[in-house]
Amino acid sequence: MFGLTRVRQTAAVLAATAAAAVTALAGAPTAVAAPQPIVGGTTTTTTAYPFVMQITDASQNQFCGGTLVSPTKVVTAAHCMVGESTGSVRVVGGRTYLNGTNGTVSRVSKIWSTRVTRTPPTATTWPS
Repeated sequence: MFGLTRVRQTAAVLAATAAAAVTALAGAPTAVAAPQPIVGGTTTTTTAYPFVMQITDASQNQFCGGTLVSPTKVVTAAHCMVGESTGSVRVVGGRTYLNGTNGTVSRVSKIWSTRVTRTPPTATTWPS
């Protein structure tokens, strides 16, 4: 990583309705045995991780995940939004299982994509 002249970080931010996000956090169910467990993983609940959101298509097929950073904003990787529009994406909060029907499905009102460029420290700015 040293010797690079810059590091690029990309993030896309989705805006979902505030009421839907808050509702998803408040109505989180308790999990039971997972139908398809992750090897070495343990069952958890949306109560334990209320900020985890599913990014789905209009038919609710998940294709990415996101993090709720405010009542109306979810951050996800920029590559998740390539070719997507506000009408083709949904944000789902409060759903324990991918094939579940609980939780709150929110439409997306805006998609932002940004690229942040940072110059790594040089010999004169590197802390001793």
